Amino acid sequence: MPTPNENFRMIEKVCLVCGVPLKLNNSRDILRKNYCSHYCSSKHQALQGKTKRPPLKKKIRPDKYCDVCKKKITNTSQGILCRTCFNKAKTKNVEIKCVVCGGVCLVKPHYLKISSGKYCSRECYFSGMAENRKYVCMECGEEVERFPSQLNDKVFCSARCRGAWLSKVMCGRMSPAYIDGRTPVRKIIRGSAHYSRWKVAVLKKDAYMCVRCGAGGRLHAHHKKSFSSLLGVYVTGGLKDDSMFWDTENGESLCLVCHQQKHPDRVLRSL
Repeated sequence: MPTPNENFRMIEKVCLVCGVPLKLNNSRDILRKNYCSHYCSSKHQALQGKTKRPPLKKKIRPDKYCDVCKKKITNTSQGILCRTCFNKAKTKNVEIKCVVCGGVCLVKPHYLKISSGKYCSRECYFSGMAENRKYVCMECGEEVERFPSQLNDKVFCSARCRGAWLSKVMCGRMSPAYIDGRTPVRKIIRGSAHYSRWKVAVLKKDAYMCVRCGAGGRLHAHHKKSFSSLLGVYVTGGLKDDSMFWDTENGESLCLVCHQQKHPDRVLRSL
């Protein structure tokens, strides 16, 4: 008696009724699969008296063949065409030329709408995707090689060329963030990297401690001479350069509570 631990591919079993060889799909079929069909199972159980139901009638279906290619169709197939011929008849395929081998093939129309349907077979597809193709950089005009999978709408030879092209095209009115062409000077200064370095220099000068209460943690960089007054003089042309904004002696480190006492007219938020 075979055991489930044996390799099911090496075991041969036959139907207990008609003697047809059984196809074992896994090791459990070694013990549980004894019949080739429901007909043989019901017939064997009726003969042994395990059931009172009469055995099923075996359905004999005639072989069906495709009307186009004359290929044999399975009994479960519907209609008079095989799957391949049915798809061809359902869709009016478009004739194209393969970009790799130059052969003529038929593709579905919606493949062309999604920029597909360029190859006649999977072999041509993989060979076409593995070949480098030459393109021209949109910034410097240098010829570069790229895989088709690396391409998008724009081709550049380096990140520097891409940045230079973006600085020309995505600026001013052509930028998607453009509103009215004017950004407040206050936002430009406070959002600059120079202003961030000035805040770090002020905190470092005061040893990262509040100069009033000695607290540490998250500190603010406060202007002794207010930022708004400096900005007003700078905008009106009273300052020749912006060096006054980056003077660390004009800044001091304060905690949130002490900084709020300096500005009682507005509510400050913690960093």
